[in-house]
Amino acid sequence: MSTRLFLLLSLILALLQGAFLPPVFLEGLLVVIFVLSNQAPRVFAGLFVSGLLFDVVQTVHLGTTSVIFLIVGVAMLLLKKDIPFSRPWVGMAISMLILLSRSKIVFGSFDFASVVLGGIIAFFVMSFARLSKSEKLEI
Repeated sequence: MSTRLFLLLSLILALLQGAFLPPVFLEGLLVVIFVLSNQAPRVFAGLFVSGLLFDVVQTVHLGTTSVIFLIVGVAMLLLKKDIPFSRPWVGMAISMLILLSRSKIVFGSFDFASVVLGGIIAFFVMSFARLSKSEKLEI
């Protein structure tokens, strides 16, 4: 996934979440896919800008989502060799962890229904995705 596509999807998802969807829904899956499909320098800039987009559109403290996304991105890149990302439940668990932490830190409460639904969607998307030999995600 290119950085431009990731930022465009982040903006669209942030706008939809601001108006129609729950405040946390699919950004965890979006972050997991982006981190697994790119190299380190591009990932950090994209995650930071994407977090700012979510914060601006949802009118919350600026930079909080960026910090959450960057921490998850660093952890995923450091543990890329040790964690079996080829298994769908791993992507689902990380996606749900992002959603739960963002829900509690940014909005002050847990939104379990949207986290579970986002986790189920992440499981199915990660079931159809696969890691190539160069450790990049292919959908």
